[in-house]
Amino acid sequence: MPSLSELKVSDLLKNKPTRIVLSIEPHRTIVDASRLMKEKNIGLLIVRKDQTKDSPVLGVISERDIVRRIVAEQKAPDDCLVESIMTTKLIYTSVNESMEDCLMKMKDYHCRHLPVGSPENPLVDVLSDRDIMTYLTGAFLDNSASIFTKL
Repeated sequence: MPSLSELKVSDLLKNKPTRIVLSIEPHRTIVDASRLMKEKNIGLLIVRKDQTKDSPVLGVISERDIVRRIVAEQKAPDDCLVESIMTTKLIYTSVNESMEDCLMKMKDYHCRHLPVGSPENPLVDVLSDRDIMTYLTGAFLDNSASIFTKL
């Protein structure tokens, strides 16, 4: 199995089962965002001006944003808009970046998701800590299975 510094984001994305980046408009409510996250079993939505693929990325909203900025503050989620709590300072990764670098960014910036792309380039995907763990667990189990079959 390659090391974390040898594994690239592109390696992980090739094996990712779904590559749909879901988005929401900034004028939608926190309830709308929460329902979409629950329905799709995801923890982050990209915030765009509209639902077109070419619409610029304005920010992101995560489950963590909702818990910290709405629930903990006892605000009414149906009265609050996505734009009022979305994160606008995004930390990106690229398809050529190593898994090691992605994990360090997640640790350093206390985030669980990294948009794949850049402010200048189109958004390709969103990489989550769960994606990384799923990939590494599968690779480890495959490697372990091959060792045992050789015995």
